[in-house]
Amino acid sequence: TGLLLPGQAGQRPGRGKGLAAEFPAFAEAFDDACAALDPFLDRPLRDVCWGDDAPLLEDTRWAQPALFALQVAGYRLLAAWGLAPSVVTGHSVGEIAAANLCGALGLDDAARLAATRGRLMAELPEGGSMAALSGPPAELAAIAGELPDEVAVAARNSSTGLVLSGGATALEALLAGLDPAVRVSRLHTSHAFHSPLMAPAAQALAGASAELAWTPPRLPAASTVSGAMVEEHTWRDPGH
Repeated sequence: TGLLLPGQAGQRPGRGKGLAAEFPAFAEAFDDACAALDPFLDRPLRDVCWGDDAPLLEDTRWAQPALFALQVAGYRLLAAWGLAPSVVTGHSVGEIAAANLCGALGLDDAARLAATRGRLMAELPEGGSMAALSGPPAELAAIAGELPDEVAVAARNSSTGLVLSGGATALEALLAGLDPAVRVSRLHTSHAFHSPLMAPAAQALAGASAELAWTPPRLPAASTVSGAMVEEHTWRDPGH
């Protein structure tokens, strides 16, 4: 059994309040994750998730920590029900949660990395666009193989689903020329995540990763960066 932890692109993180009210295991794990994240945030994450200012969760500096906390709590709830995956994997901020849940990174260090990642991306200039494409596999493969420099594949959700991200002008020009068989849904995001526009944050994020205490994992993890199983030395590689 495998567990996939999603990333941020195109998602609005659920608040988790109902799960916390119904399941003590979720509530305890969510509180533990928030406690680990709060030293790196401007206000308590629990208040942001369950408060009245819903647009805050559309800001990536809050969305990424919120997703991390919900993913960790969701995993702990599954564990309380006796469900134990034999492998984990995660896309985007989900791979930070996967690193914690497989044992490669302690909760405090994983929380620090998730919060730092959200802050660094939020500090980049806003702009760019993201779009989810669905259509025939051959058509999507052709699109992904001929992208302009300012546009990148943010996620491959399936053979019939693709998320593109990049400069708004370049992406809009690409979308305007697509075959009618390809359906397009524009994503409401503050930045063009997983695109070349994120490059200025990469060096600082690698530096933050290099300062963390990586440990031998208890569970295997598959990487959505490379598509391969993550070796112990890969977790320690700041470039990853």
